[in-house]
Amino acid sequence: MQKNTFFQELKRRNVYKVALTYAIVAWLILQIGSIVFPTINAPAWLMQALLFFLVIGFPIALILAWAFEMSPEGIIRTSSVAAEENPYSDAKKKPLTSNFFIGVLLFIVVGQFVYFNFFSNSSDITTDVIPEAIRSERIAVVPFENLTNDSSLDNMGKIAANFINMGLMDIDDAEVVSPATVLSSMSAFGILPNDPSGRTSFSELTGASNILSGNYYMEHESMIFALQVQDATTGQMRFAFPSISSDQGSKEEILTLLREQVLGYWAARELIETRRIKSPNYTAYELFLDMIGKFPDQVVLEKIISIDSTFYLPRIFFLNLNRARDIPEVNEQHFQFLDRHFDYLSSYEKSWLSFLKNLYLGNSIEAFNSINELRLKYPKDFLVNHESAVTAAEMLNNPELTLEIYQALDRDLFSTKEVGLYYYFRMFHEAHATFKLKGREAIIELLNSFQKQDDENEFMYSLNGLNISMLESNYEKFSNQAKVLCKSQYPLGRVYFFLQLFYKSTLCTEDMRSIIIEQLELRLGVEDPKDPSYANVHAWINLNKKIPLDDHFDYKIYKSDLPEWAYNDLLKIYCLSKIRAGNMDDISEAIKELADLDGPNYGISTLFGSGTAQYNLGVIYAALGEKDIAIQYLRKARNLGVPSWLCQFKYDQALTSLQDMPEFQELNEPIWPKILD
Repeated sequence: MQKNTFFQELKRRNVYKVALTYAIVAWLILQIGSIVFPTINAPAWLMQALLFFLVIGFPIALILAWAFEMSPEGIIRTSSVAAEENPYSDAKKKPLTSNFFIGVLLFIVVGQFVYFNFFSNSSDITTDVIPEAIRSERIAVVPFENLTNDSSLDNMGKIAANFINMGLMDIDDAEVVSPATVLSSMSAFGILPNDPSGRTSFSELTGASNILSGNYYMEHESMIFALQVQDATTGQMRFAFPSISSDQGSKEEILTLLREQVLGYWAARELIETRRIKSPNYTAYELFLDMIGKFPDQVVLEKIISIDSTFYLPRIFFLNLNRARDIPEVNEQHFQFLDRHFDYLSSYEKSWLSFLKNLYLGNSIEAFNSINELRLKYPKDFLVNHESAVTAAEMLNNPELTLEIYQALDRDLFSTKEVGLYYYFRMFHEAHATFKLKGREAIIELLNSFQKQDDENEFMYSLNGLNISMLESNYEKFSNQAKVLCKSQYPLGRVYFFLQLFYKSTLCTEDMRSIIIEQLELRLGVEDPKDPSYANVHAWINLNKKIPLDDHFDYKIYKSDLPEWAYNDLLKIYCLSKIRAGNMDDISEAIKELADLDGPNYGISTLFGSGTAQYNLGVIYAALGEKDIAIQYLRKARNLGVPSWLCQFKYDQALTSLQDMPEFQELNEPIWPKILD
């Protein structure tokens, strides 16, 4: 037998043929996976695992090709004899079938390469990129102008801009203005710096150096997008995108294509090839667009989620809205859904989710760091600034940090028209922080500077009036505002929640406390006794009027009907009433029930859940004269993020007996997180 060279032996044993076939089939499998996996919302690691196993399998396939071959008798070891002496050698078989199969696969691969690189007009991504000088500067993506003469497509330009904006936010080195900031600043679009009329320019409002703008129109059966990058300070064009066109398919397909094209010019090829982001449902996006940057509507958010379950940002905002609502099963389901889809969330959405998780669990510093990370990245975004300030005020008890954050937001630019109810929540927290740092006169001046914005938020504006009149010790004004609240159409539970906060404040006078009880009694007179909040309010009034509870009063029957914070409140009222009557033996079970609510969960934030329970226990033990135990529970409450409002901790009249204790004074000290620049 003539000695074969190594390469001849590789050929005889079909190793070359197996290597080529394996490479082609593996490439086809990866192509199929890149299409199928995103469609079924498979986790991102699945594609990586598939690639890993295909790579590992390649040398194994070559080893098997060397050692074995197919025969009429099945798989047998390859003979080491010469080909002409081997009855199963390929040299004695017609290779037509196997060669034809390989040729077909090779033709498919080459054909696809030629098509997508030379003939395709709809989905290839140009090799051109936006210059680095532009990509290194902050850019704002503004709604595109509709030139189709079809008013039903007006929202297409807004949604397209928002969808592209969210994509750019997911690129680590891209400096982008958040969508909320863009929309709240659109009244200044077109105004350049040093405007002769003195108007504030768009670039000053948003911090943008460049603007991505454009228009869209119909040509034959295709929708054409003409986009460009302009200098935000001069209006000059710096980069023009080649026209981006798409055959008129579904709106979602057009949006998906447009985002891929723009991100491709932004040198985001790696992002696109590994994670193709499909546009959310167009109808759902239209609904969401109307509430960006504003206080969200619960019903609308629920509708958006029902239309498109994988539209993640509305689901996250739904959880943000729900943190004061006692619906643990619903909230936990949303958190679990987002955890399952975590690999598909954008970096913006992941930061929000981290913030909310820590908020619900009472992790004060971690919650602040998560939302503050977004604030530093999007310094002009009202919502992330507002949530950072609220977290600093409530969970960190840090008025100095709260005011520092709010000072970056021009109040005149963020009225209820731009941010809805957030305007009044800002007023509440900024006022409390101002009082703690600067005193009574400063807070009165601040609250007077907040103007009533609309009649829809009469309730919130009345709370402002109560704050001012309490600090001014103006009984007549306080009385009028309390009457407005109690006669409003708002639910009894909501009216009671706020009025009892004023009542327990050390800043509230006895005359003002009397008017609160008087107005709540009048409100009870027109309420249905079957209202779940009725028992709370009635028991609270009796407690403060020093009327003992009925011996047959059973707080347990209200547990299933009341929100968790309200049931915690009822347990506290029950215990304080029994302590006042000297019936200490009757409160042990209620205390145990409050103590069992020690562990935070994703059902309700600690501010209204377990944190409130621990705070109420502190109040109960202070009433019992057990000061050290009271401090222990109050410290737990503080660690869970219960805020030091102007009615809690050192401002709570129920805790005056603890005021001189150094341990209690420590609870009122601000927490300073490590803030990254």
